[in-house]
Amino acid sequence: NNAFYTEVALKAQHTSNDLDNLKGFIKTVLKCGSWTLDYRRQLAHVKKQLESRDSLSSGDWSKILESANAKGFPRNSTFVGCKGSQPTYRGYSCSLWLLFHTMLSTCYQANPPPQDVLKTIHGYINSYFTCSYCREHFLQMAEDMNLLGIRQPEQAILGLWEAHNKVNKRLSSDPHDPYFPKVQYPPVGQCGDCQSSDGTFNRSHVLSFLLQHYRRVRTPFGNIRYVSPVPQPPDTQHLVHLANRAERYQSSVLYSDALVYGVVCLGCVSLLVVLLLVLCKRKLRTFYVGGFIHRIS
Repeated sequence: NNAFYTEVALKAQHTSNDLDNLKGFIKTVLKCGSWTLDYRRQLAHVKKQLESRDSLSSGDWSKILESANAKGFPRNSTFVGCKGSQPTYRGYSCSLWLLFHTMLSTCYQANPPPQDVLKTIHGYINSYFTCSYCREHFLQMAEDMNLLGIRQPEQAILGLWEAHNKVNKRLSSDPHDPYFPKVQYPPVGQCGDCQSSDGTFNRSHVLSFLLQHYRRVRTPFGNIRYVSPVPQPPDTQHLVHLANRAERYQSSVLYSDALVYGVVCLGCVSLLVVLLLVLCKRKLRTFYVGGFIHRIS
């Protein structure tokens, strides 16, 4: 929704090509996502309001969003799986990549096929991605990789994955979230079969991983579940620091567990001894009184 309320809304006048790209993008998002029924209806309302138009201004788009918002179309959304360690990190760009990968995986062996979804993604980036530097890099990379010439659905999914890794490699030296470094995805910790010892990816295993991973993604608007990748330490020193903290924590937990276990055992033994003493005392009293009465009679 941030794309609709921010990027699309910032465009003062949409060309016919922009409008076609926006229509195609909304149509594909609607089809290539396992959204909730409410969100699907809200997004379908936006699609219906847009599809009959042959021109679009910023004012027209604002009215469409206001109409959709009156029907419950959410205005604000938070970045859950893409939340960075600081507000300036990750967020929108991460969620956009996540949406793109999810769309491709969801529409695998479906309609529209991933290769058409990839063209829709390209169109949206070309018309609406507000980071001009990022947009130009993506479009040039798409041309160099011939992403629009892909004909096989598997290659479309792998094509965007490869493009994303190229971006991560290019940005790895730039300032970024130290808890979410720009690594080649998926790391060995998430897919042990995806990489060989020399770092070469097995594309067949990567494809299986991507389909399984991104089909589980979940957003506030649908039943796709996303667990953000476990942060990889930015350097070896940080790894040692985390290991030492984990070891100290584990030791303290073990000591606490042992202490609690000892106190519980001691309490149980004490309670058992008290019960035995009470029972023995009652038996002795009964025996004594019974014997005394027997001697008098």
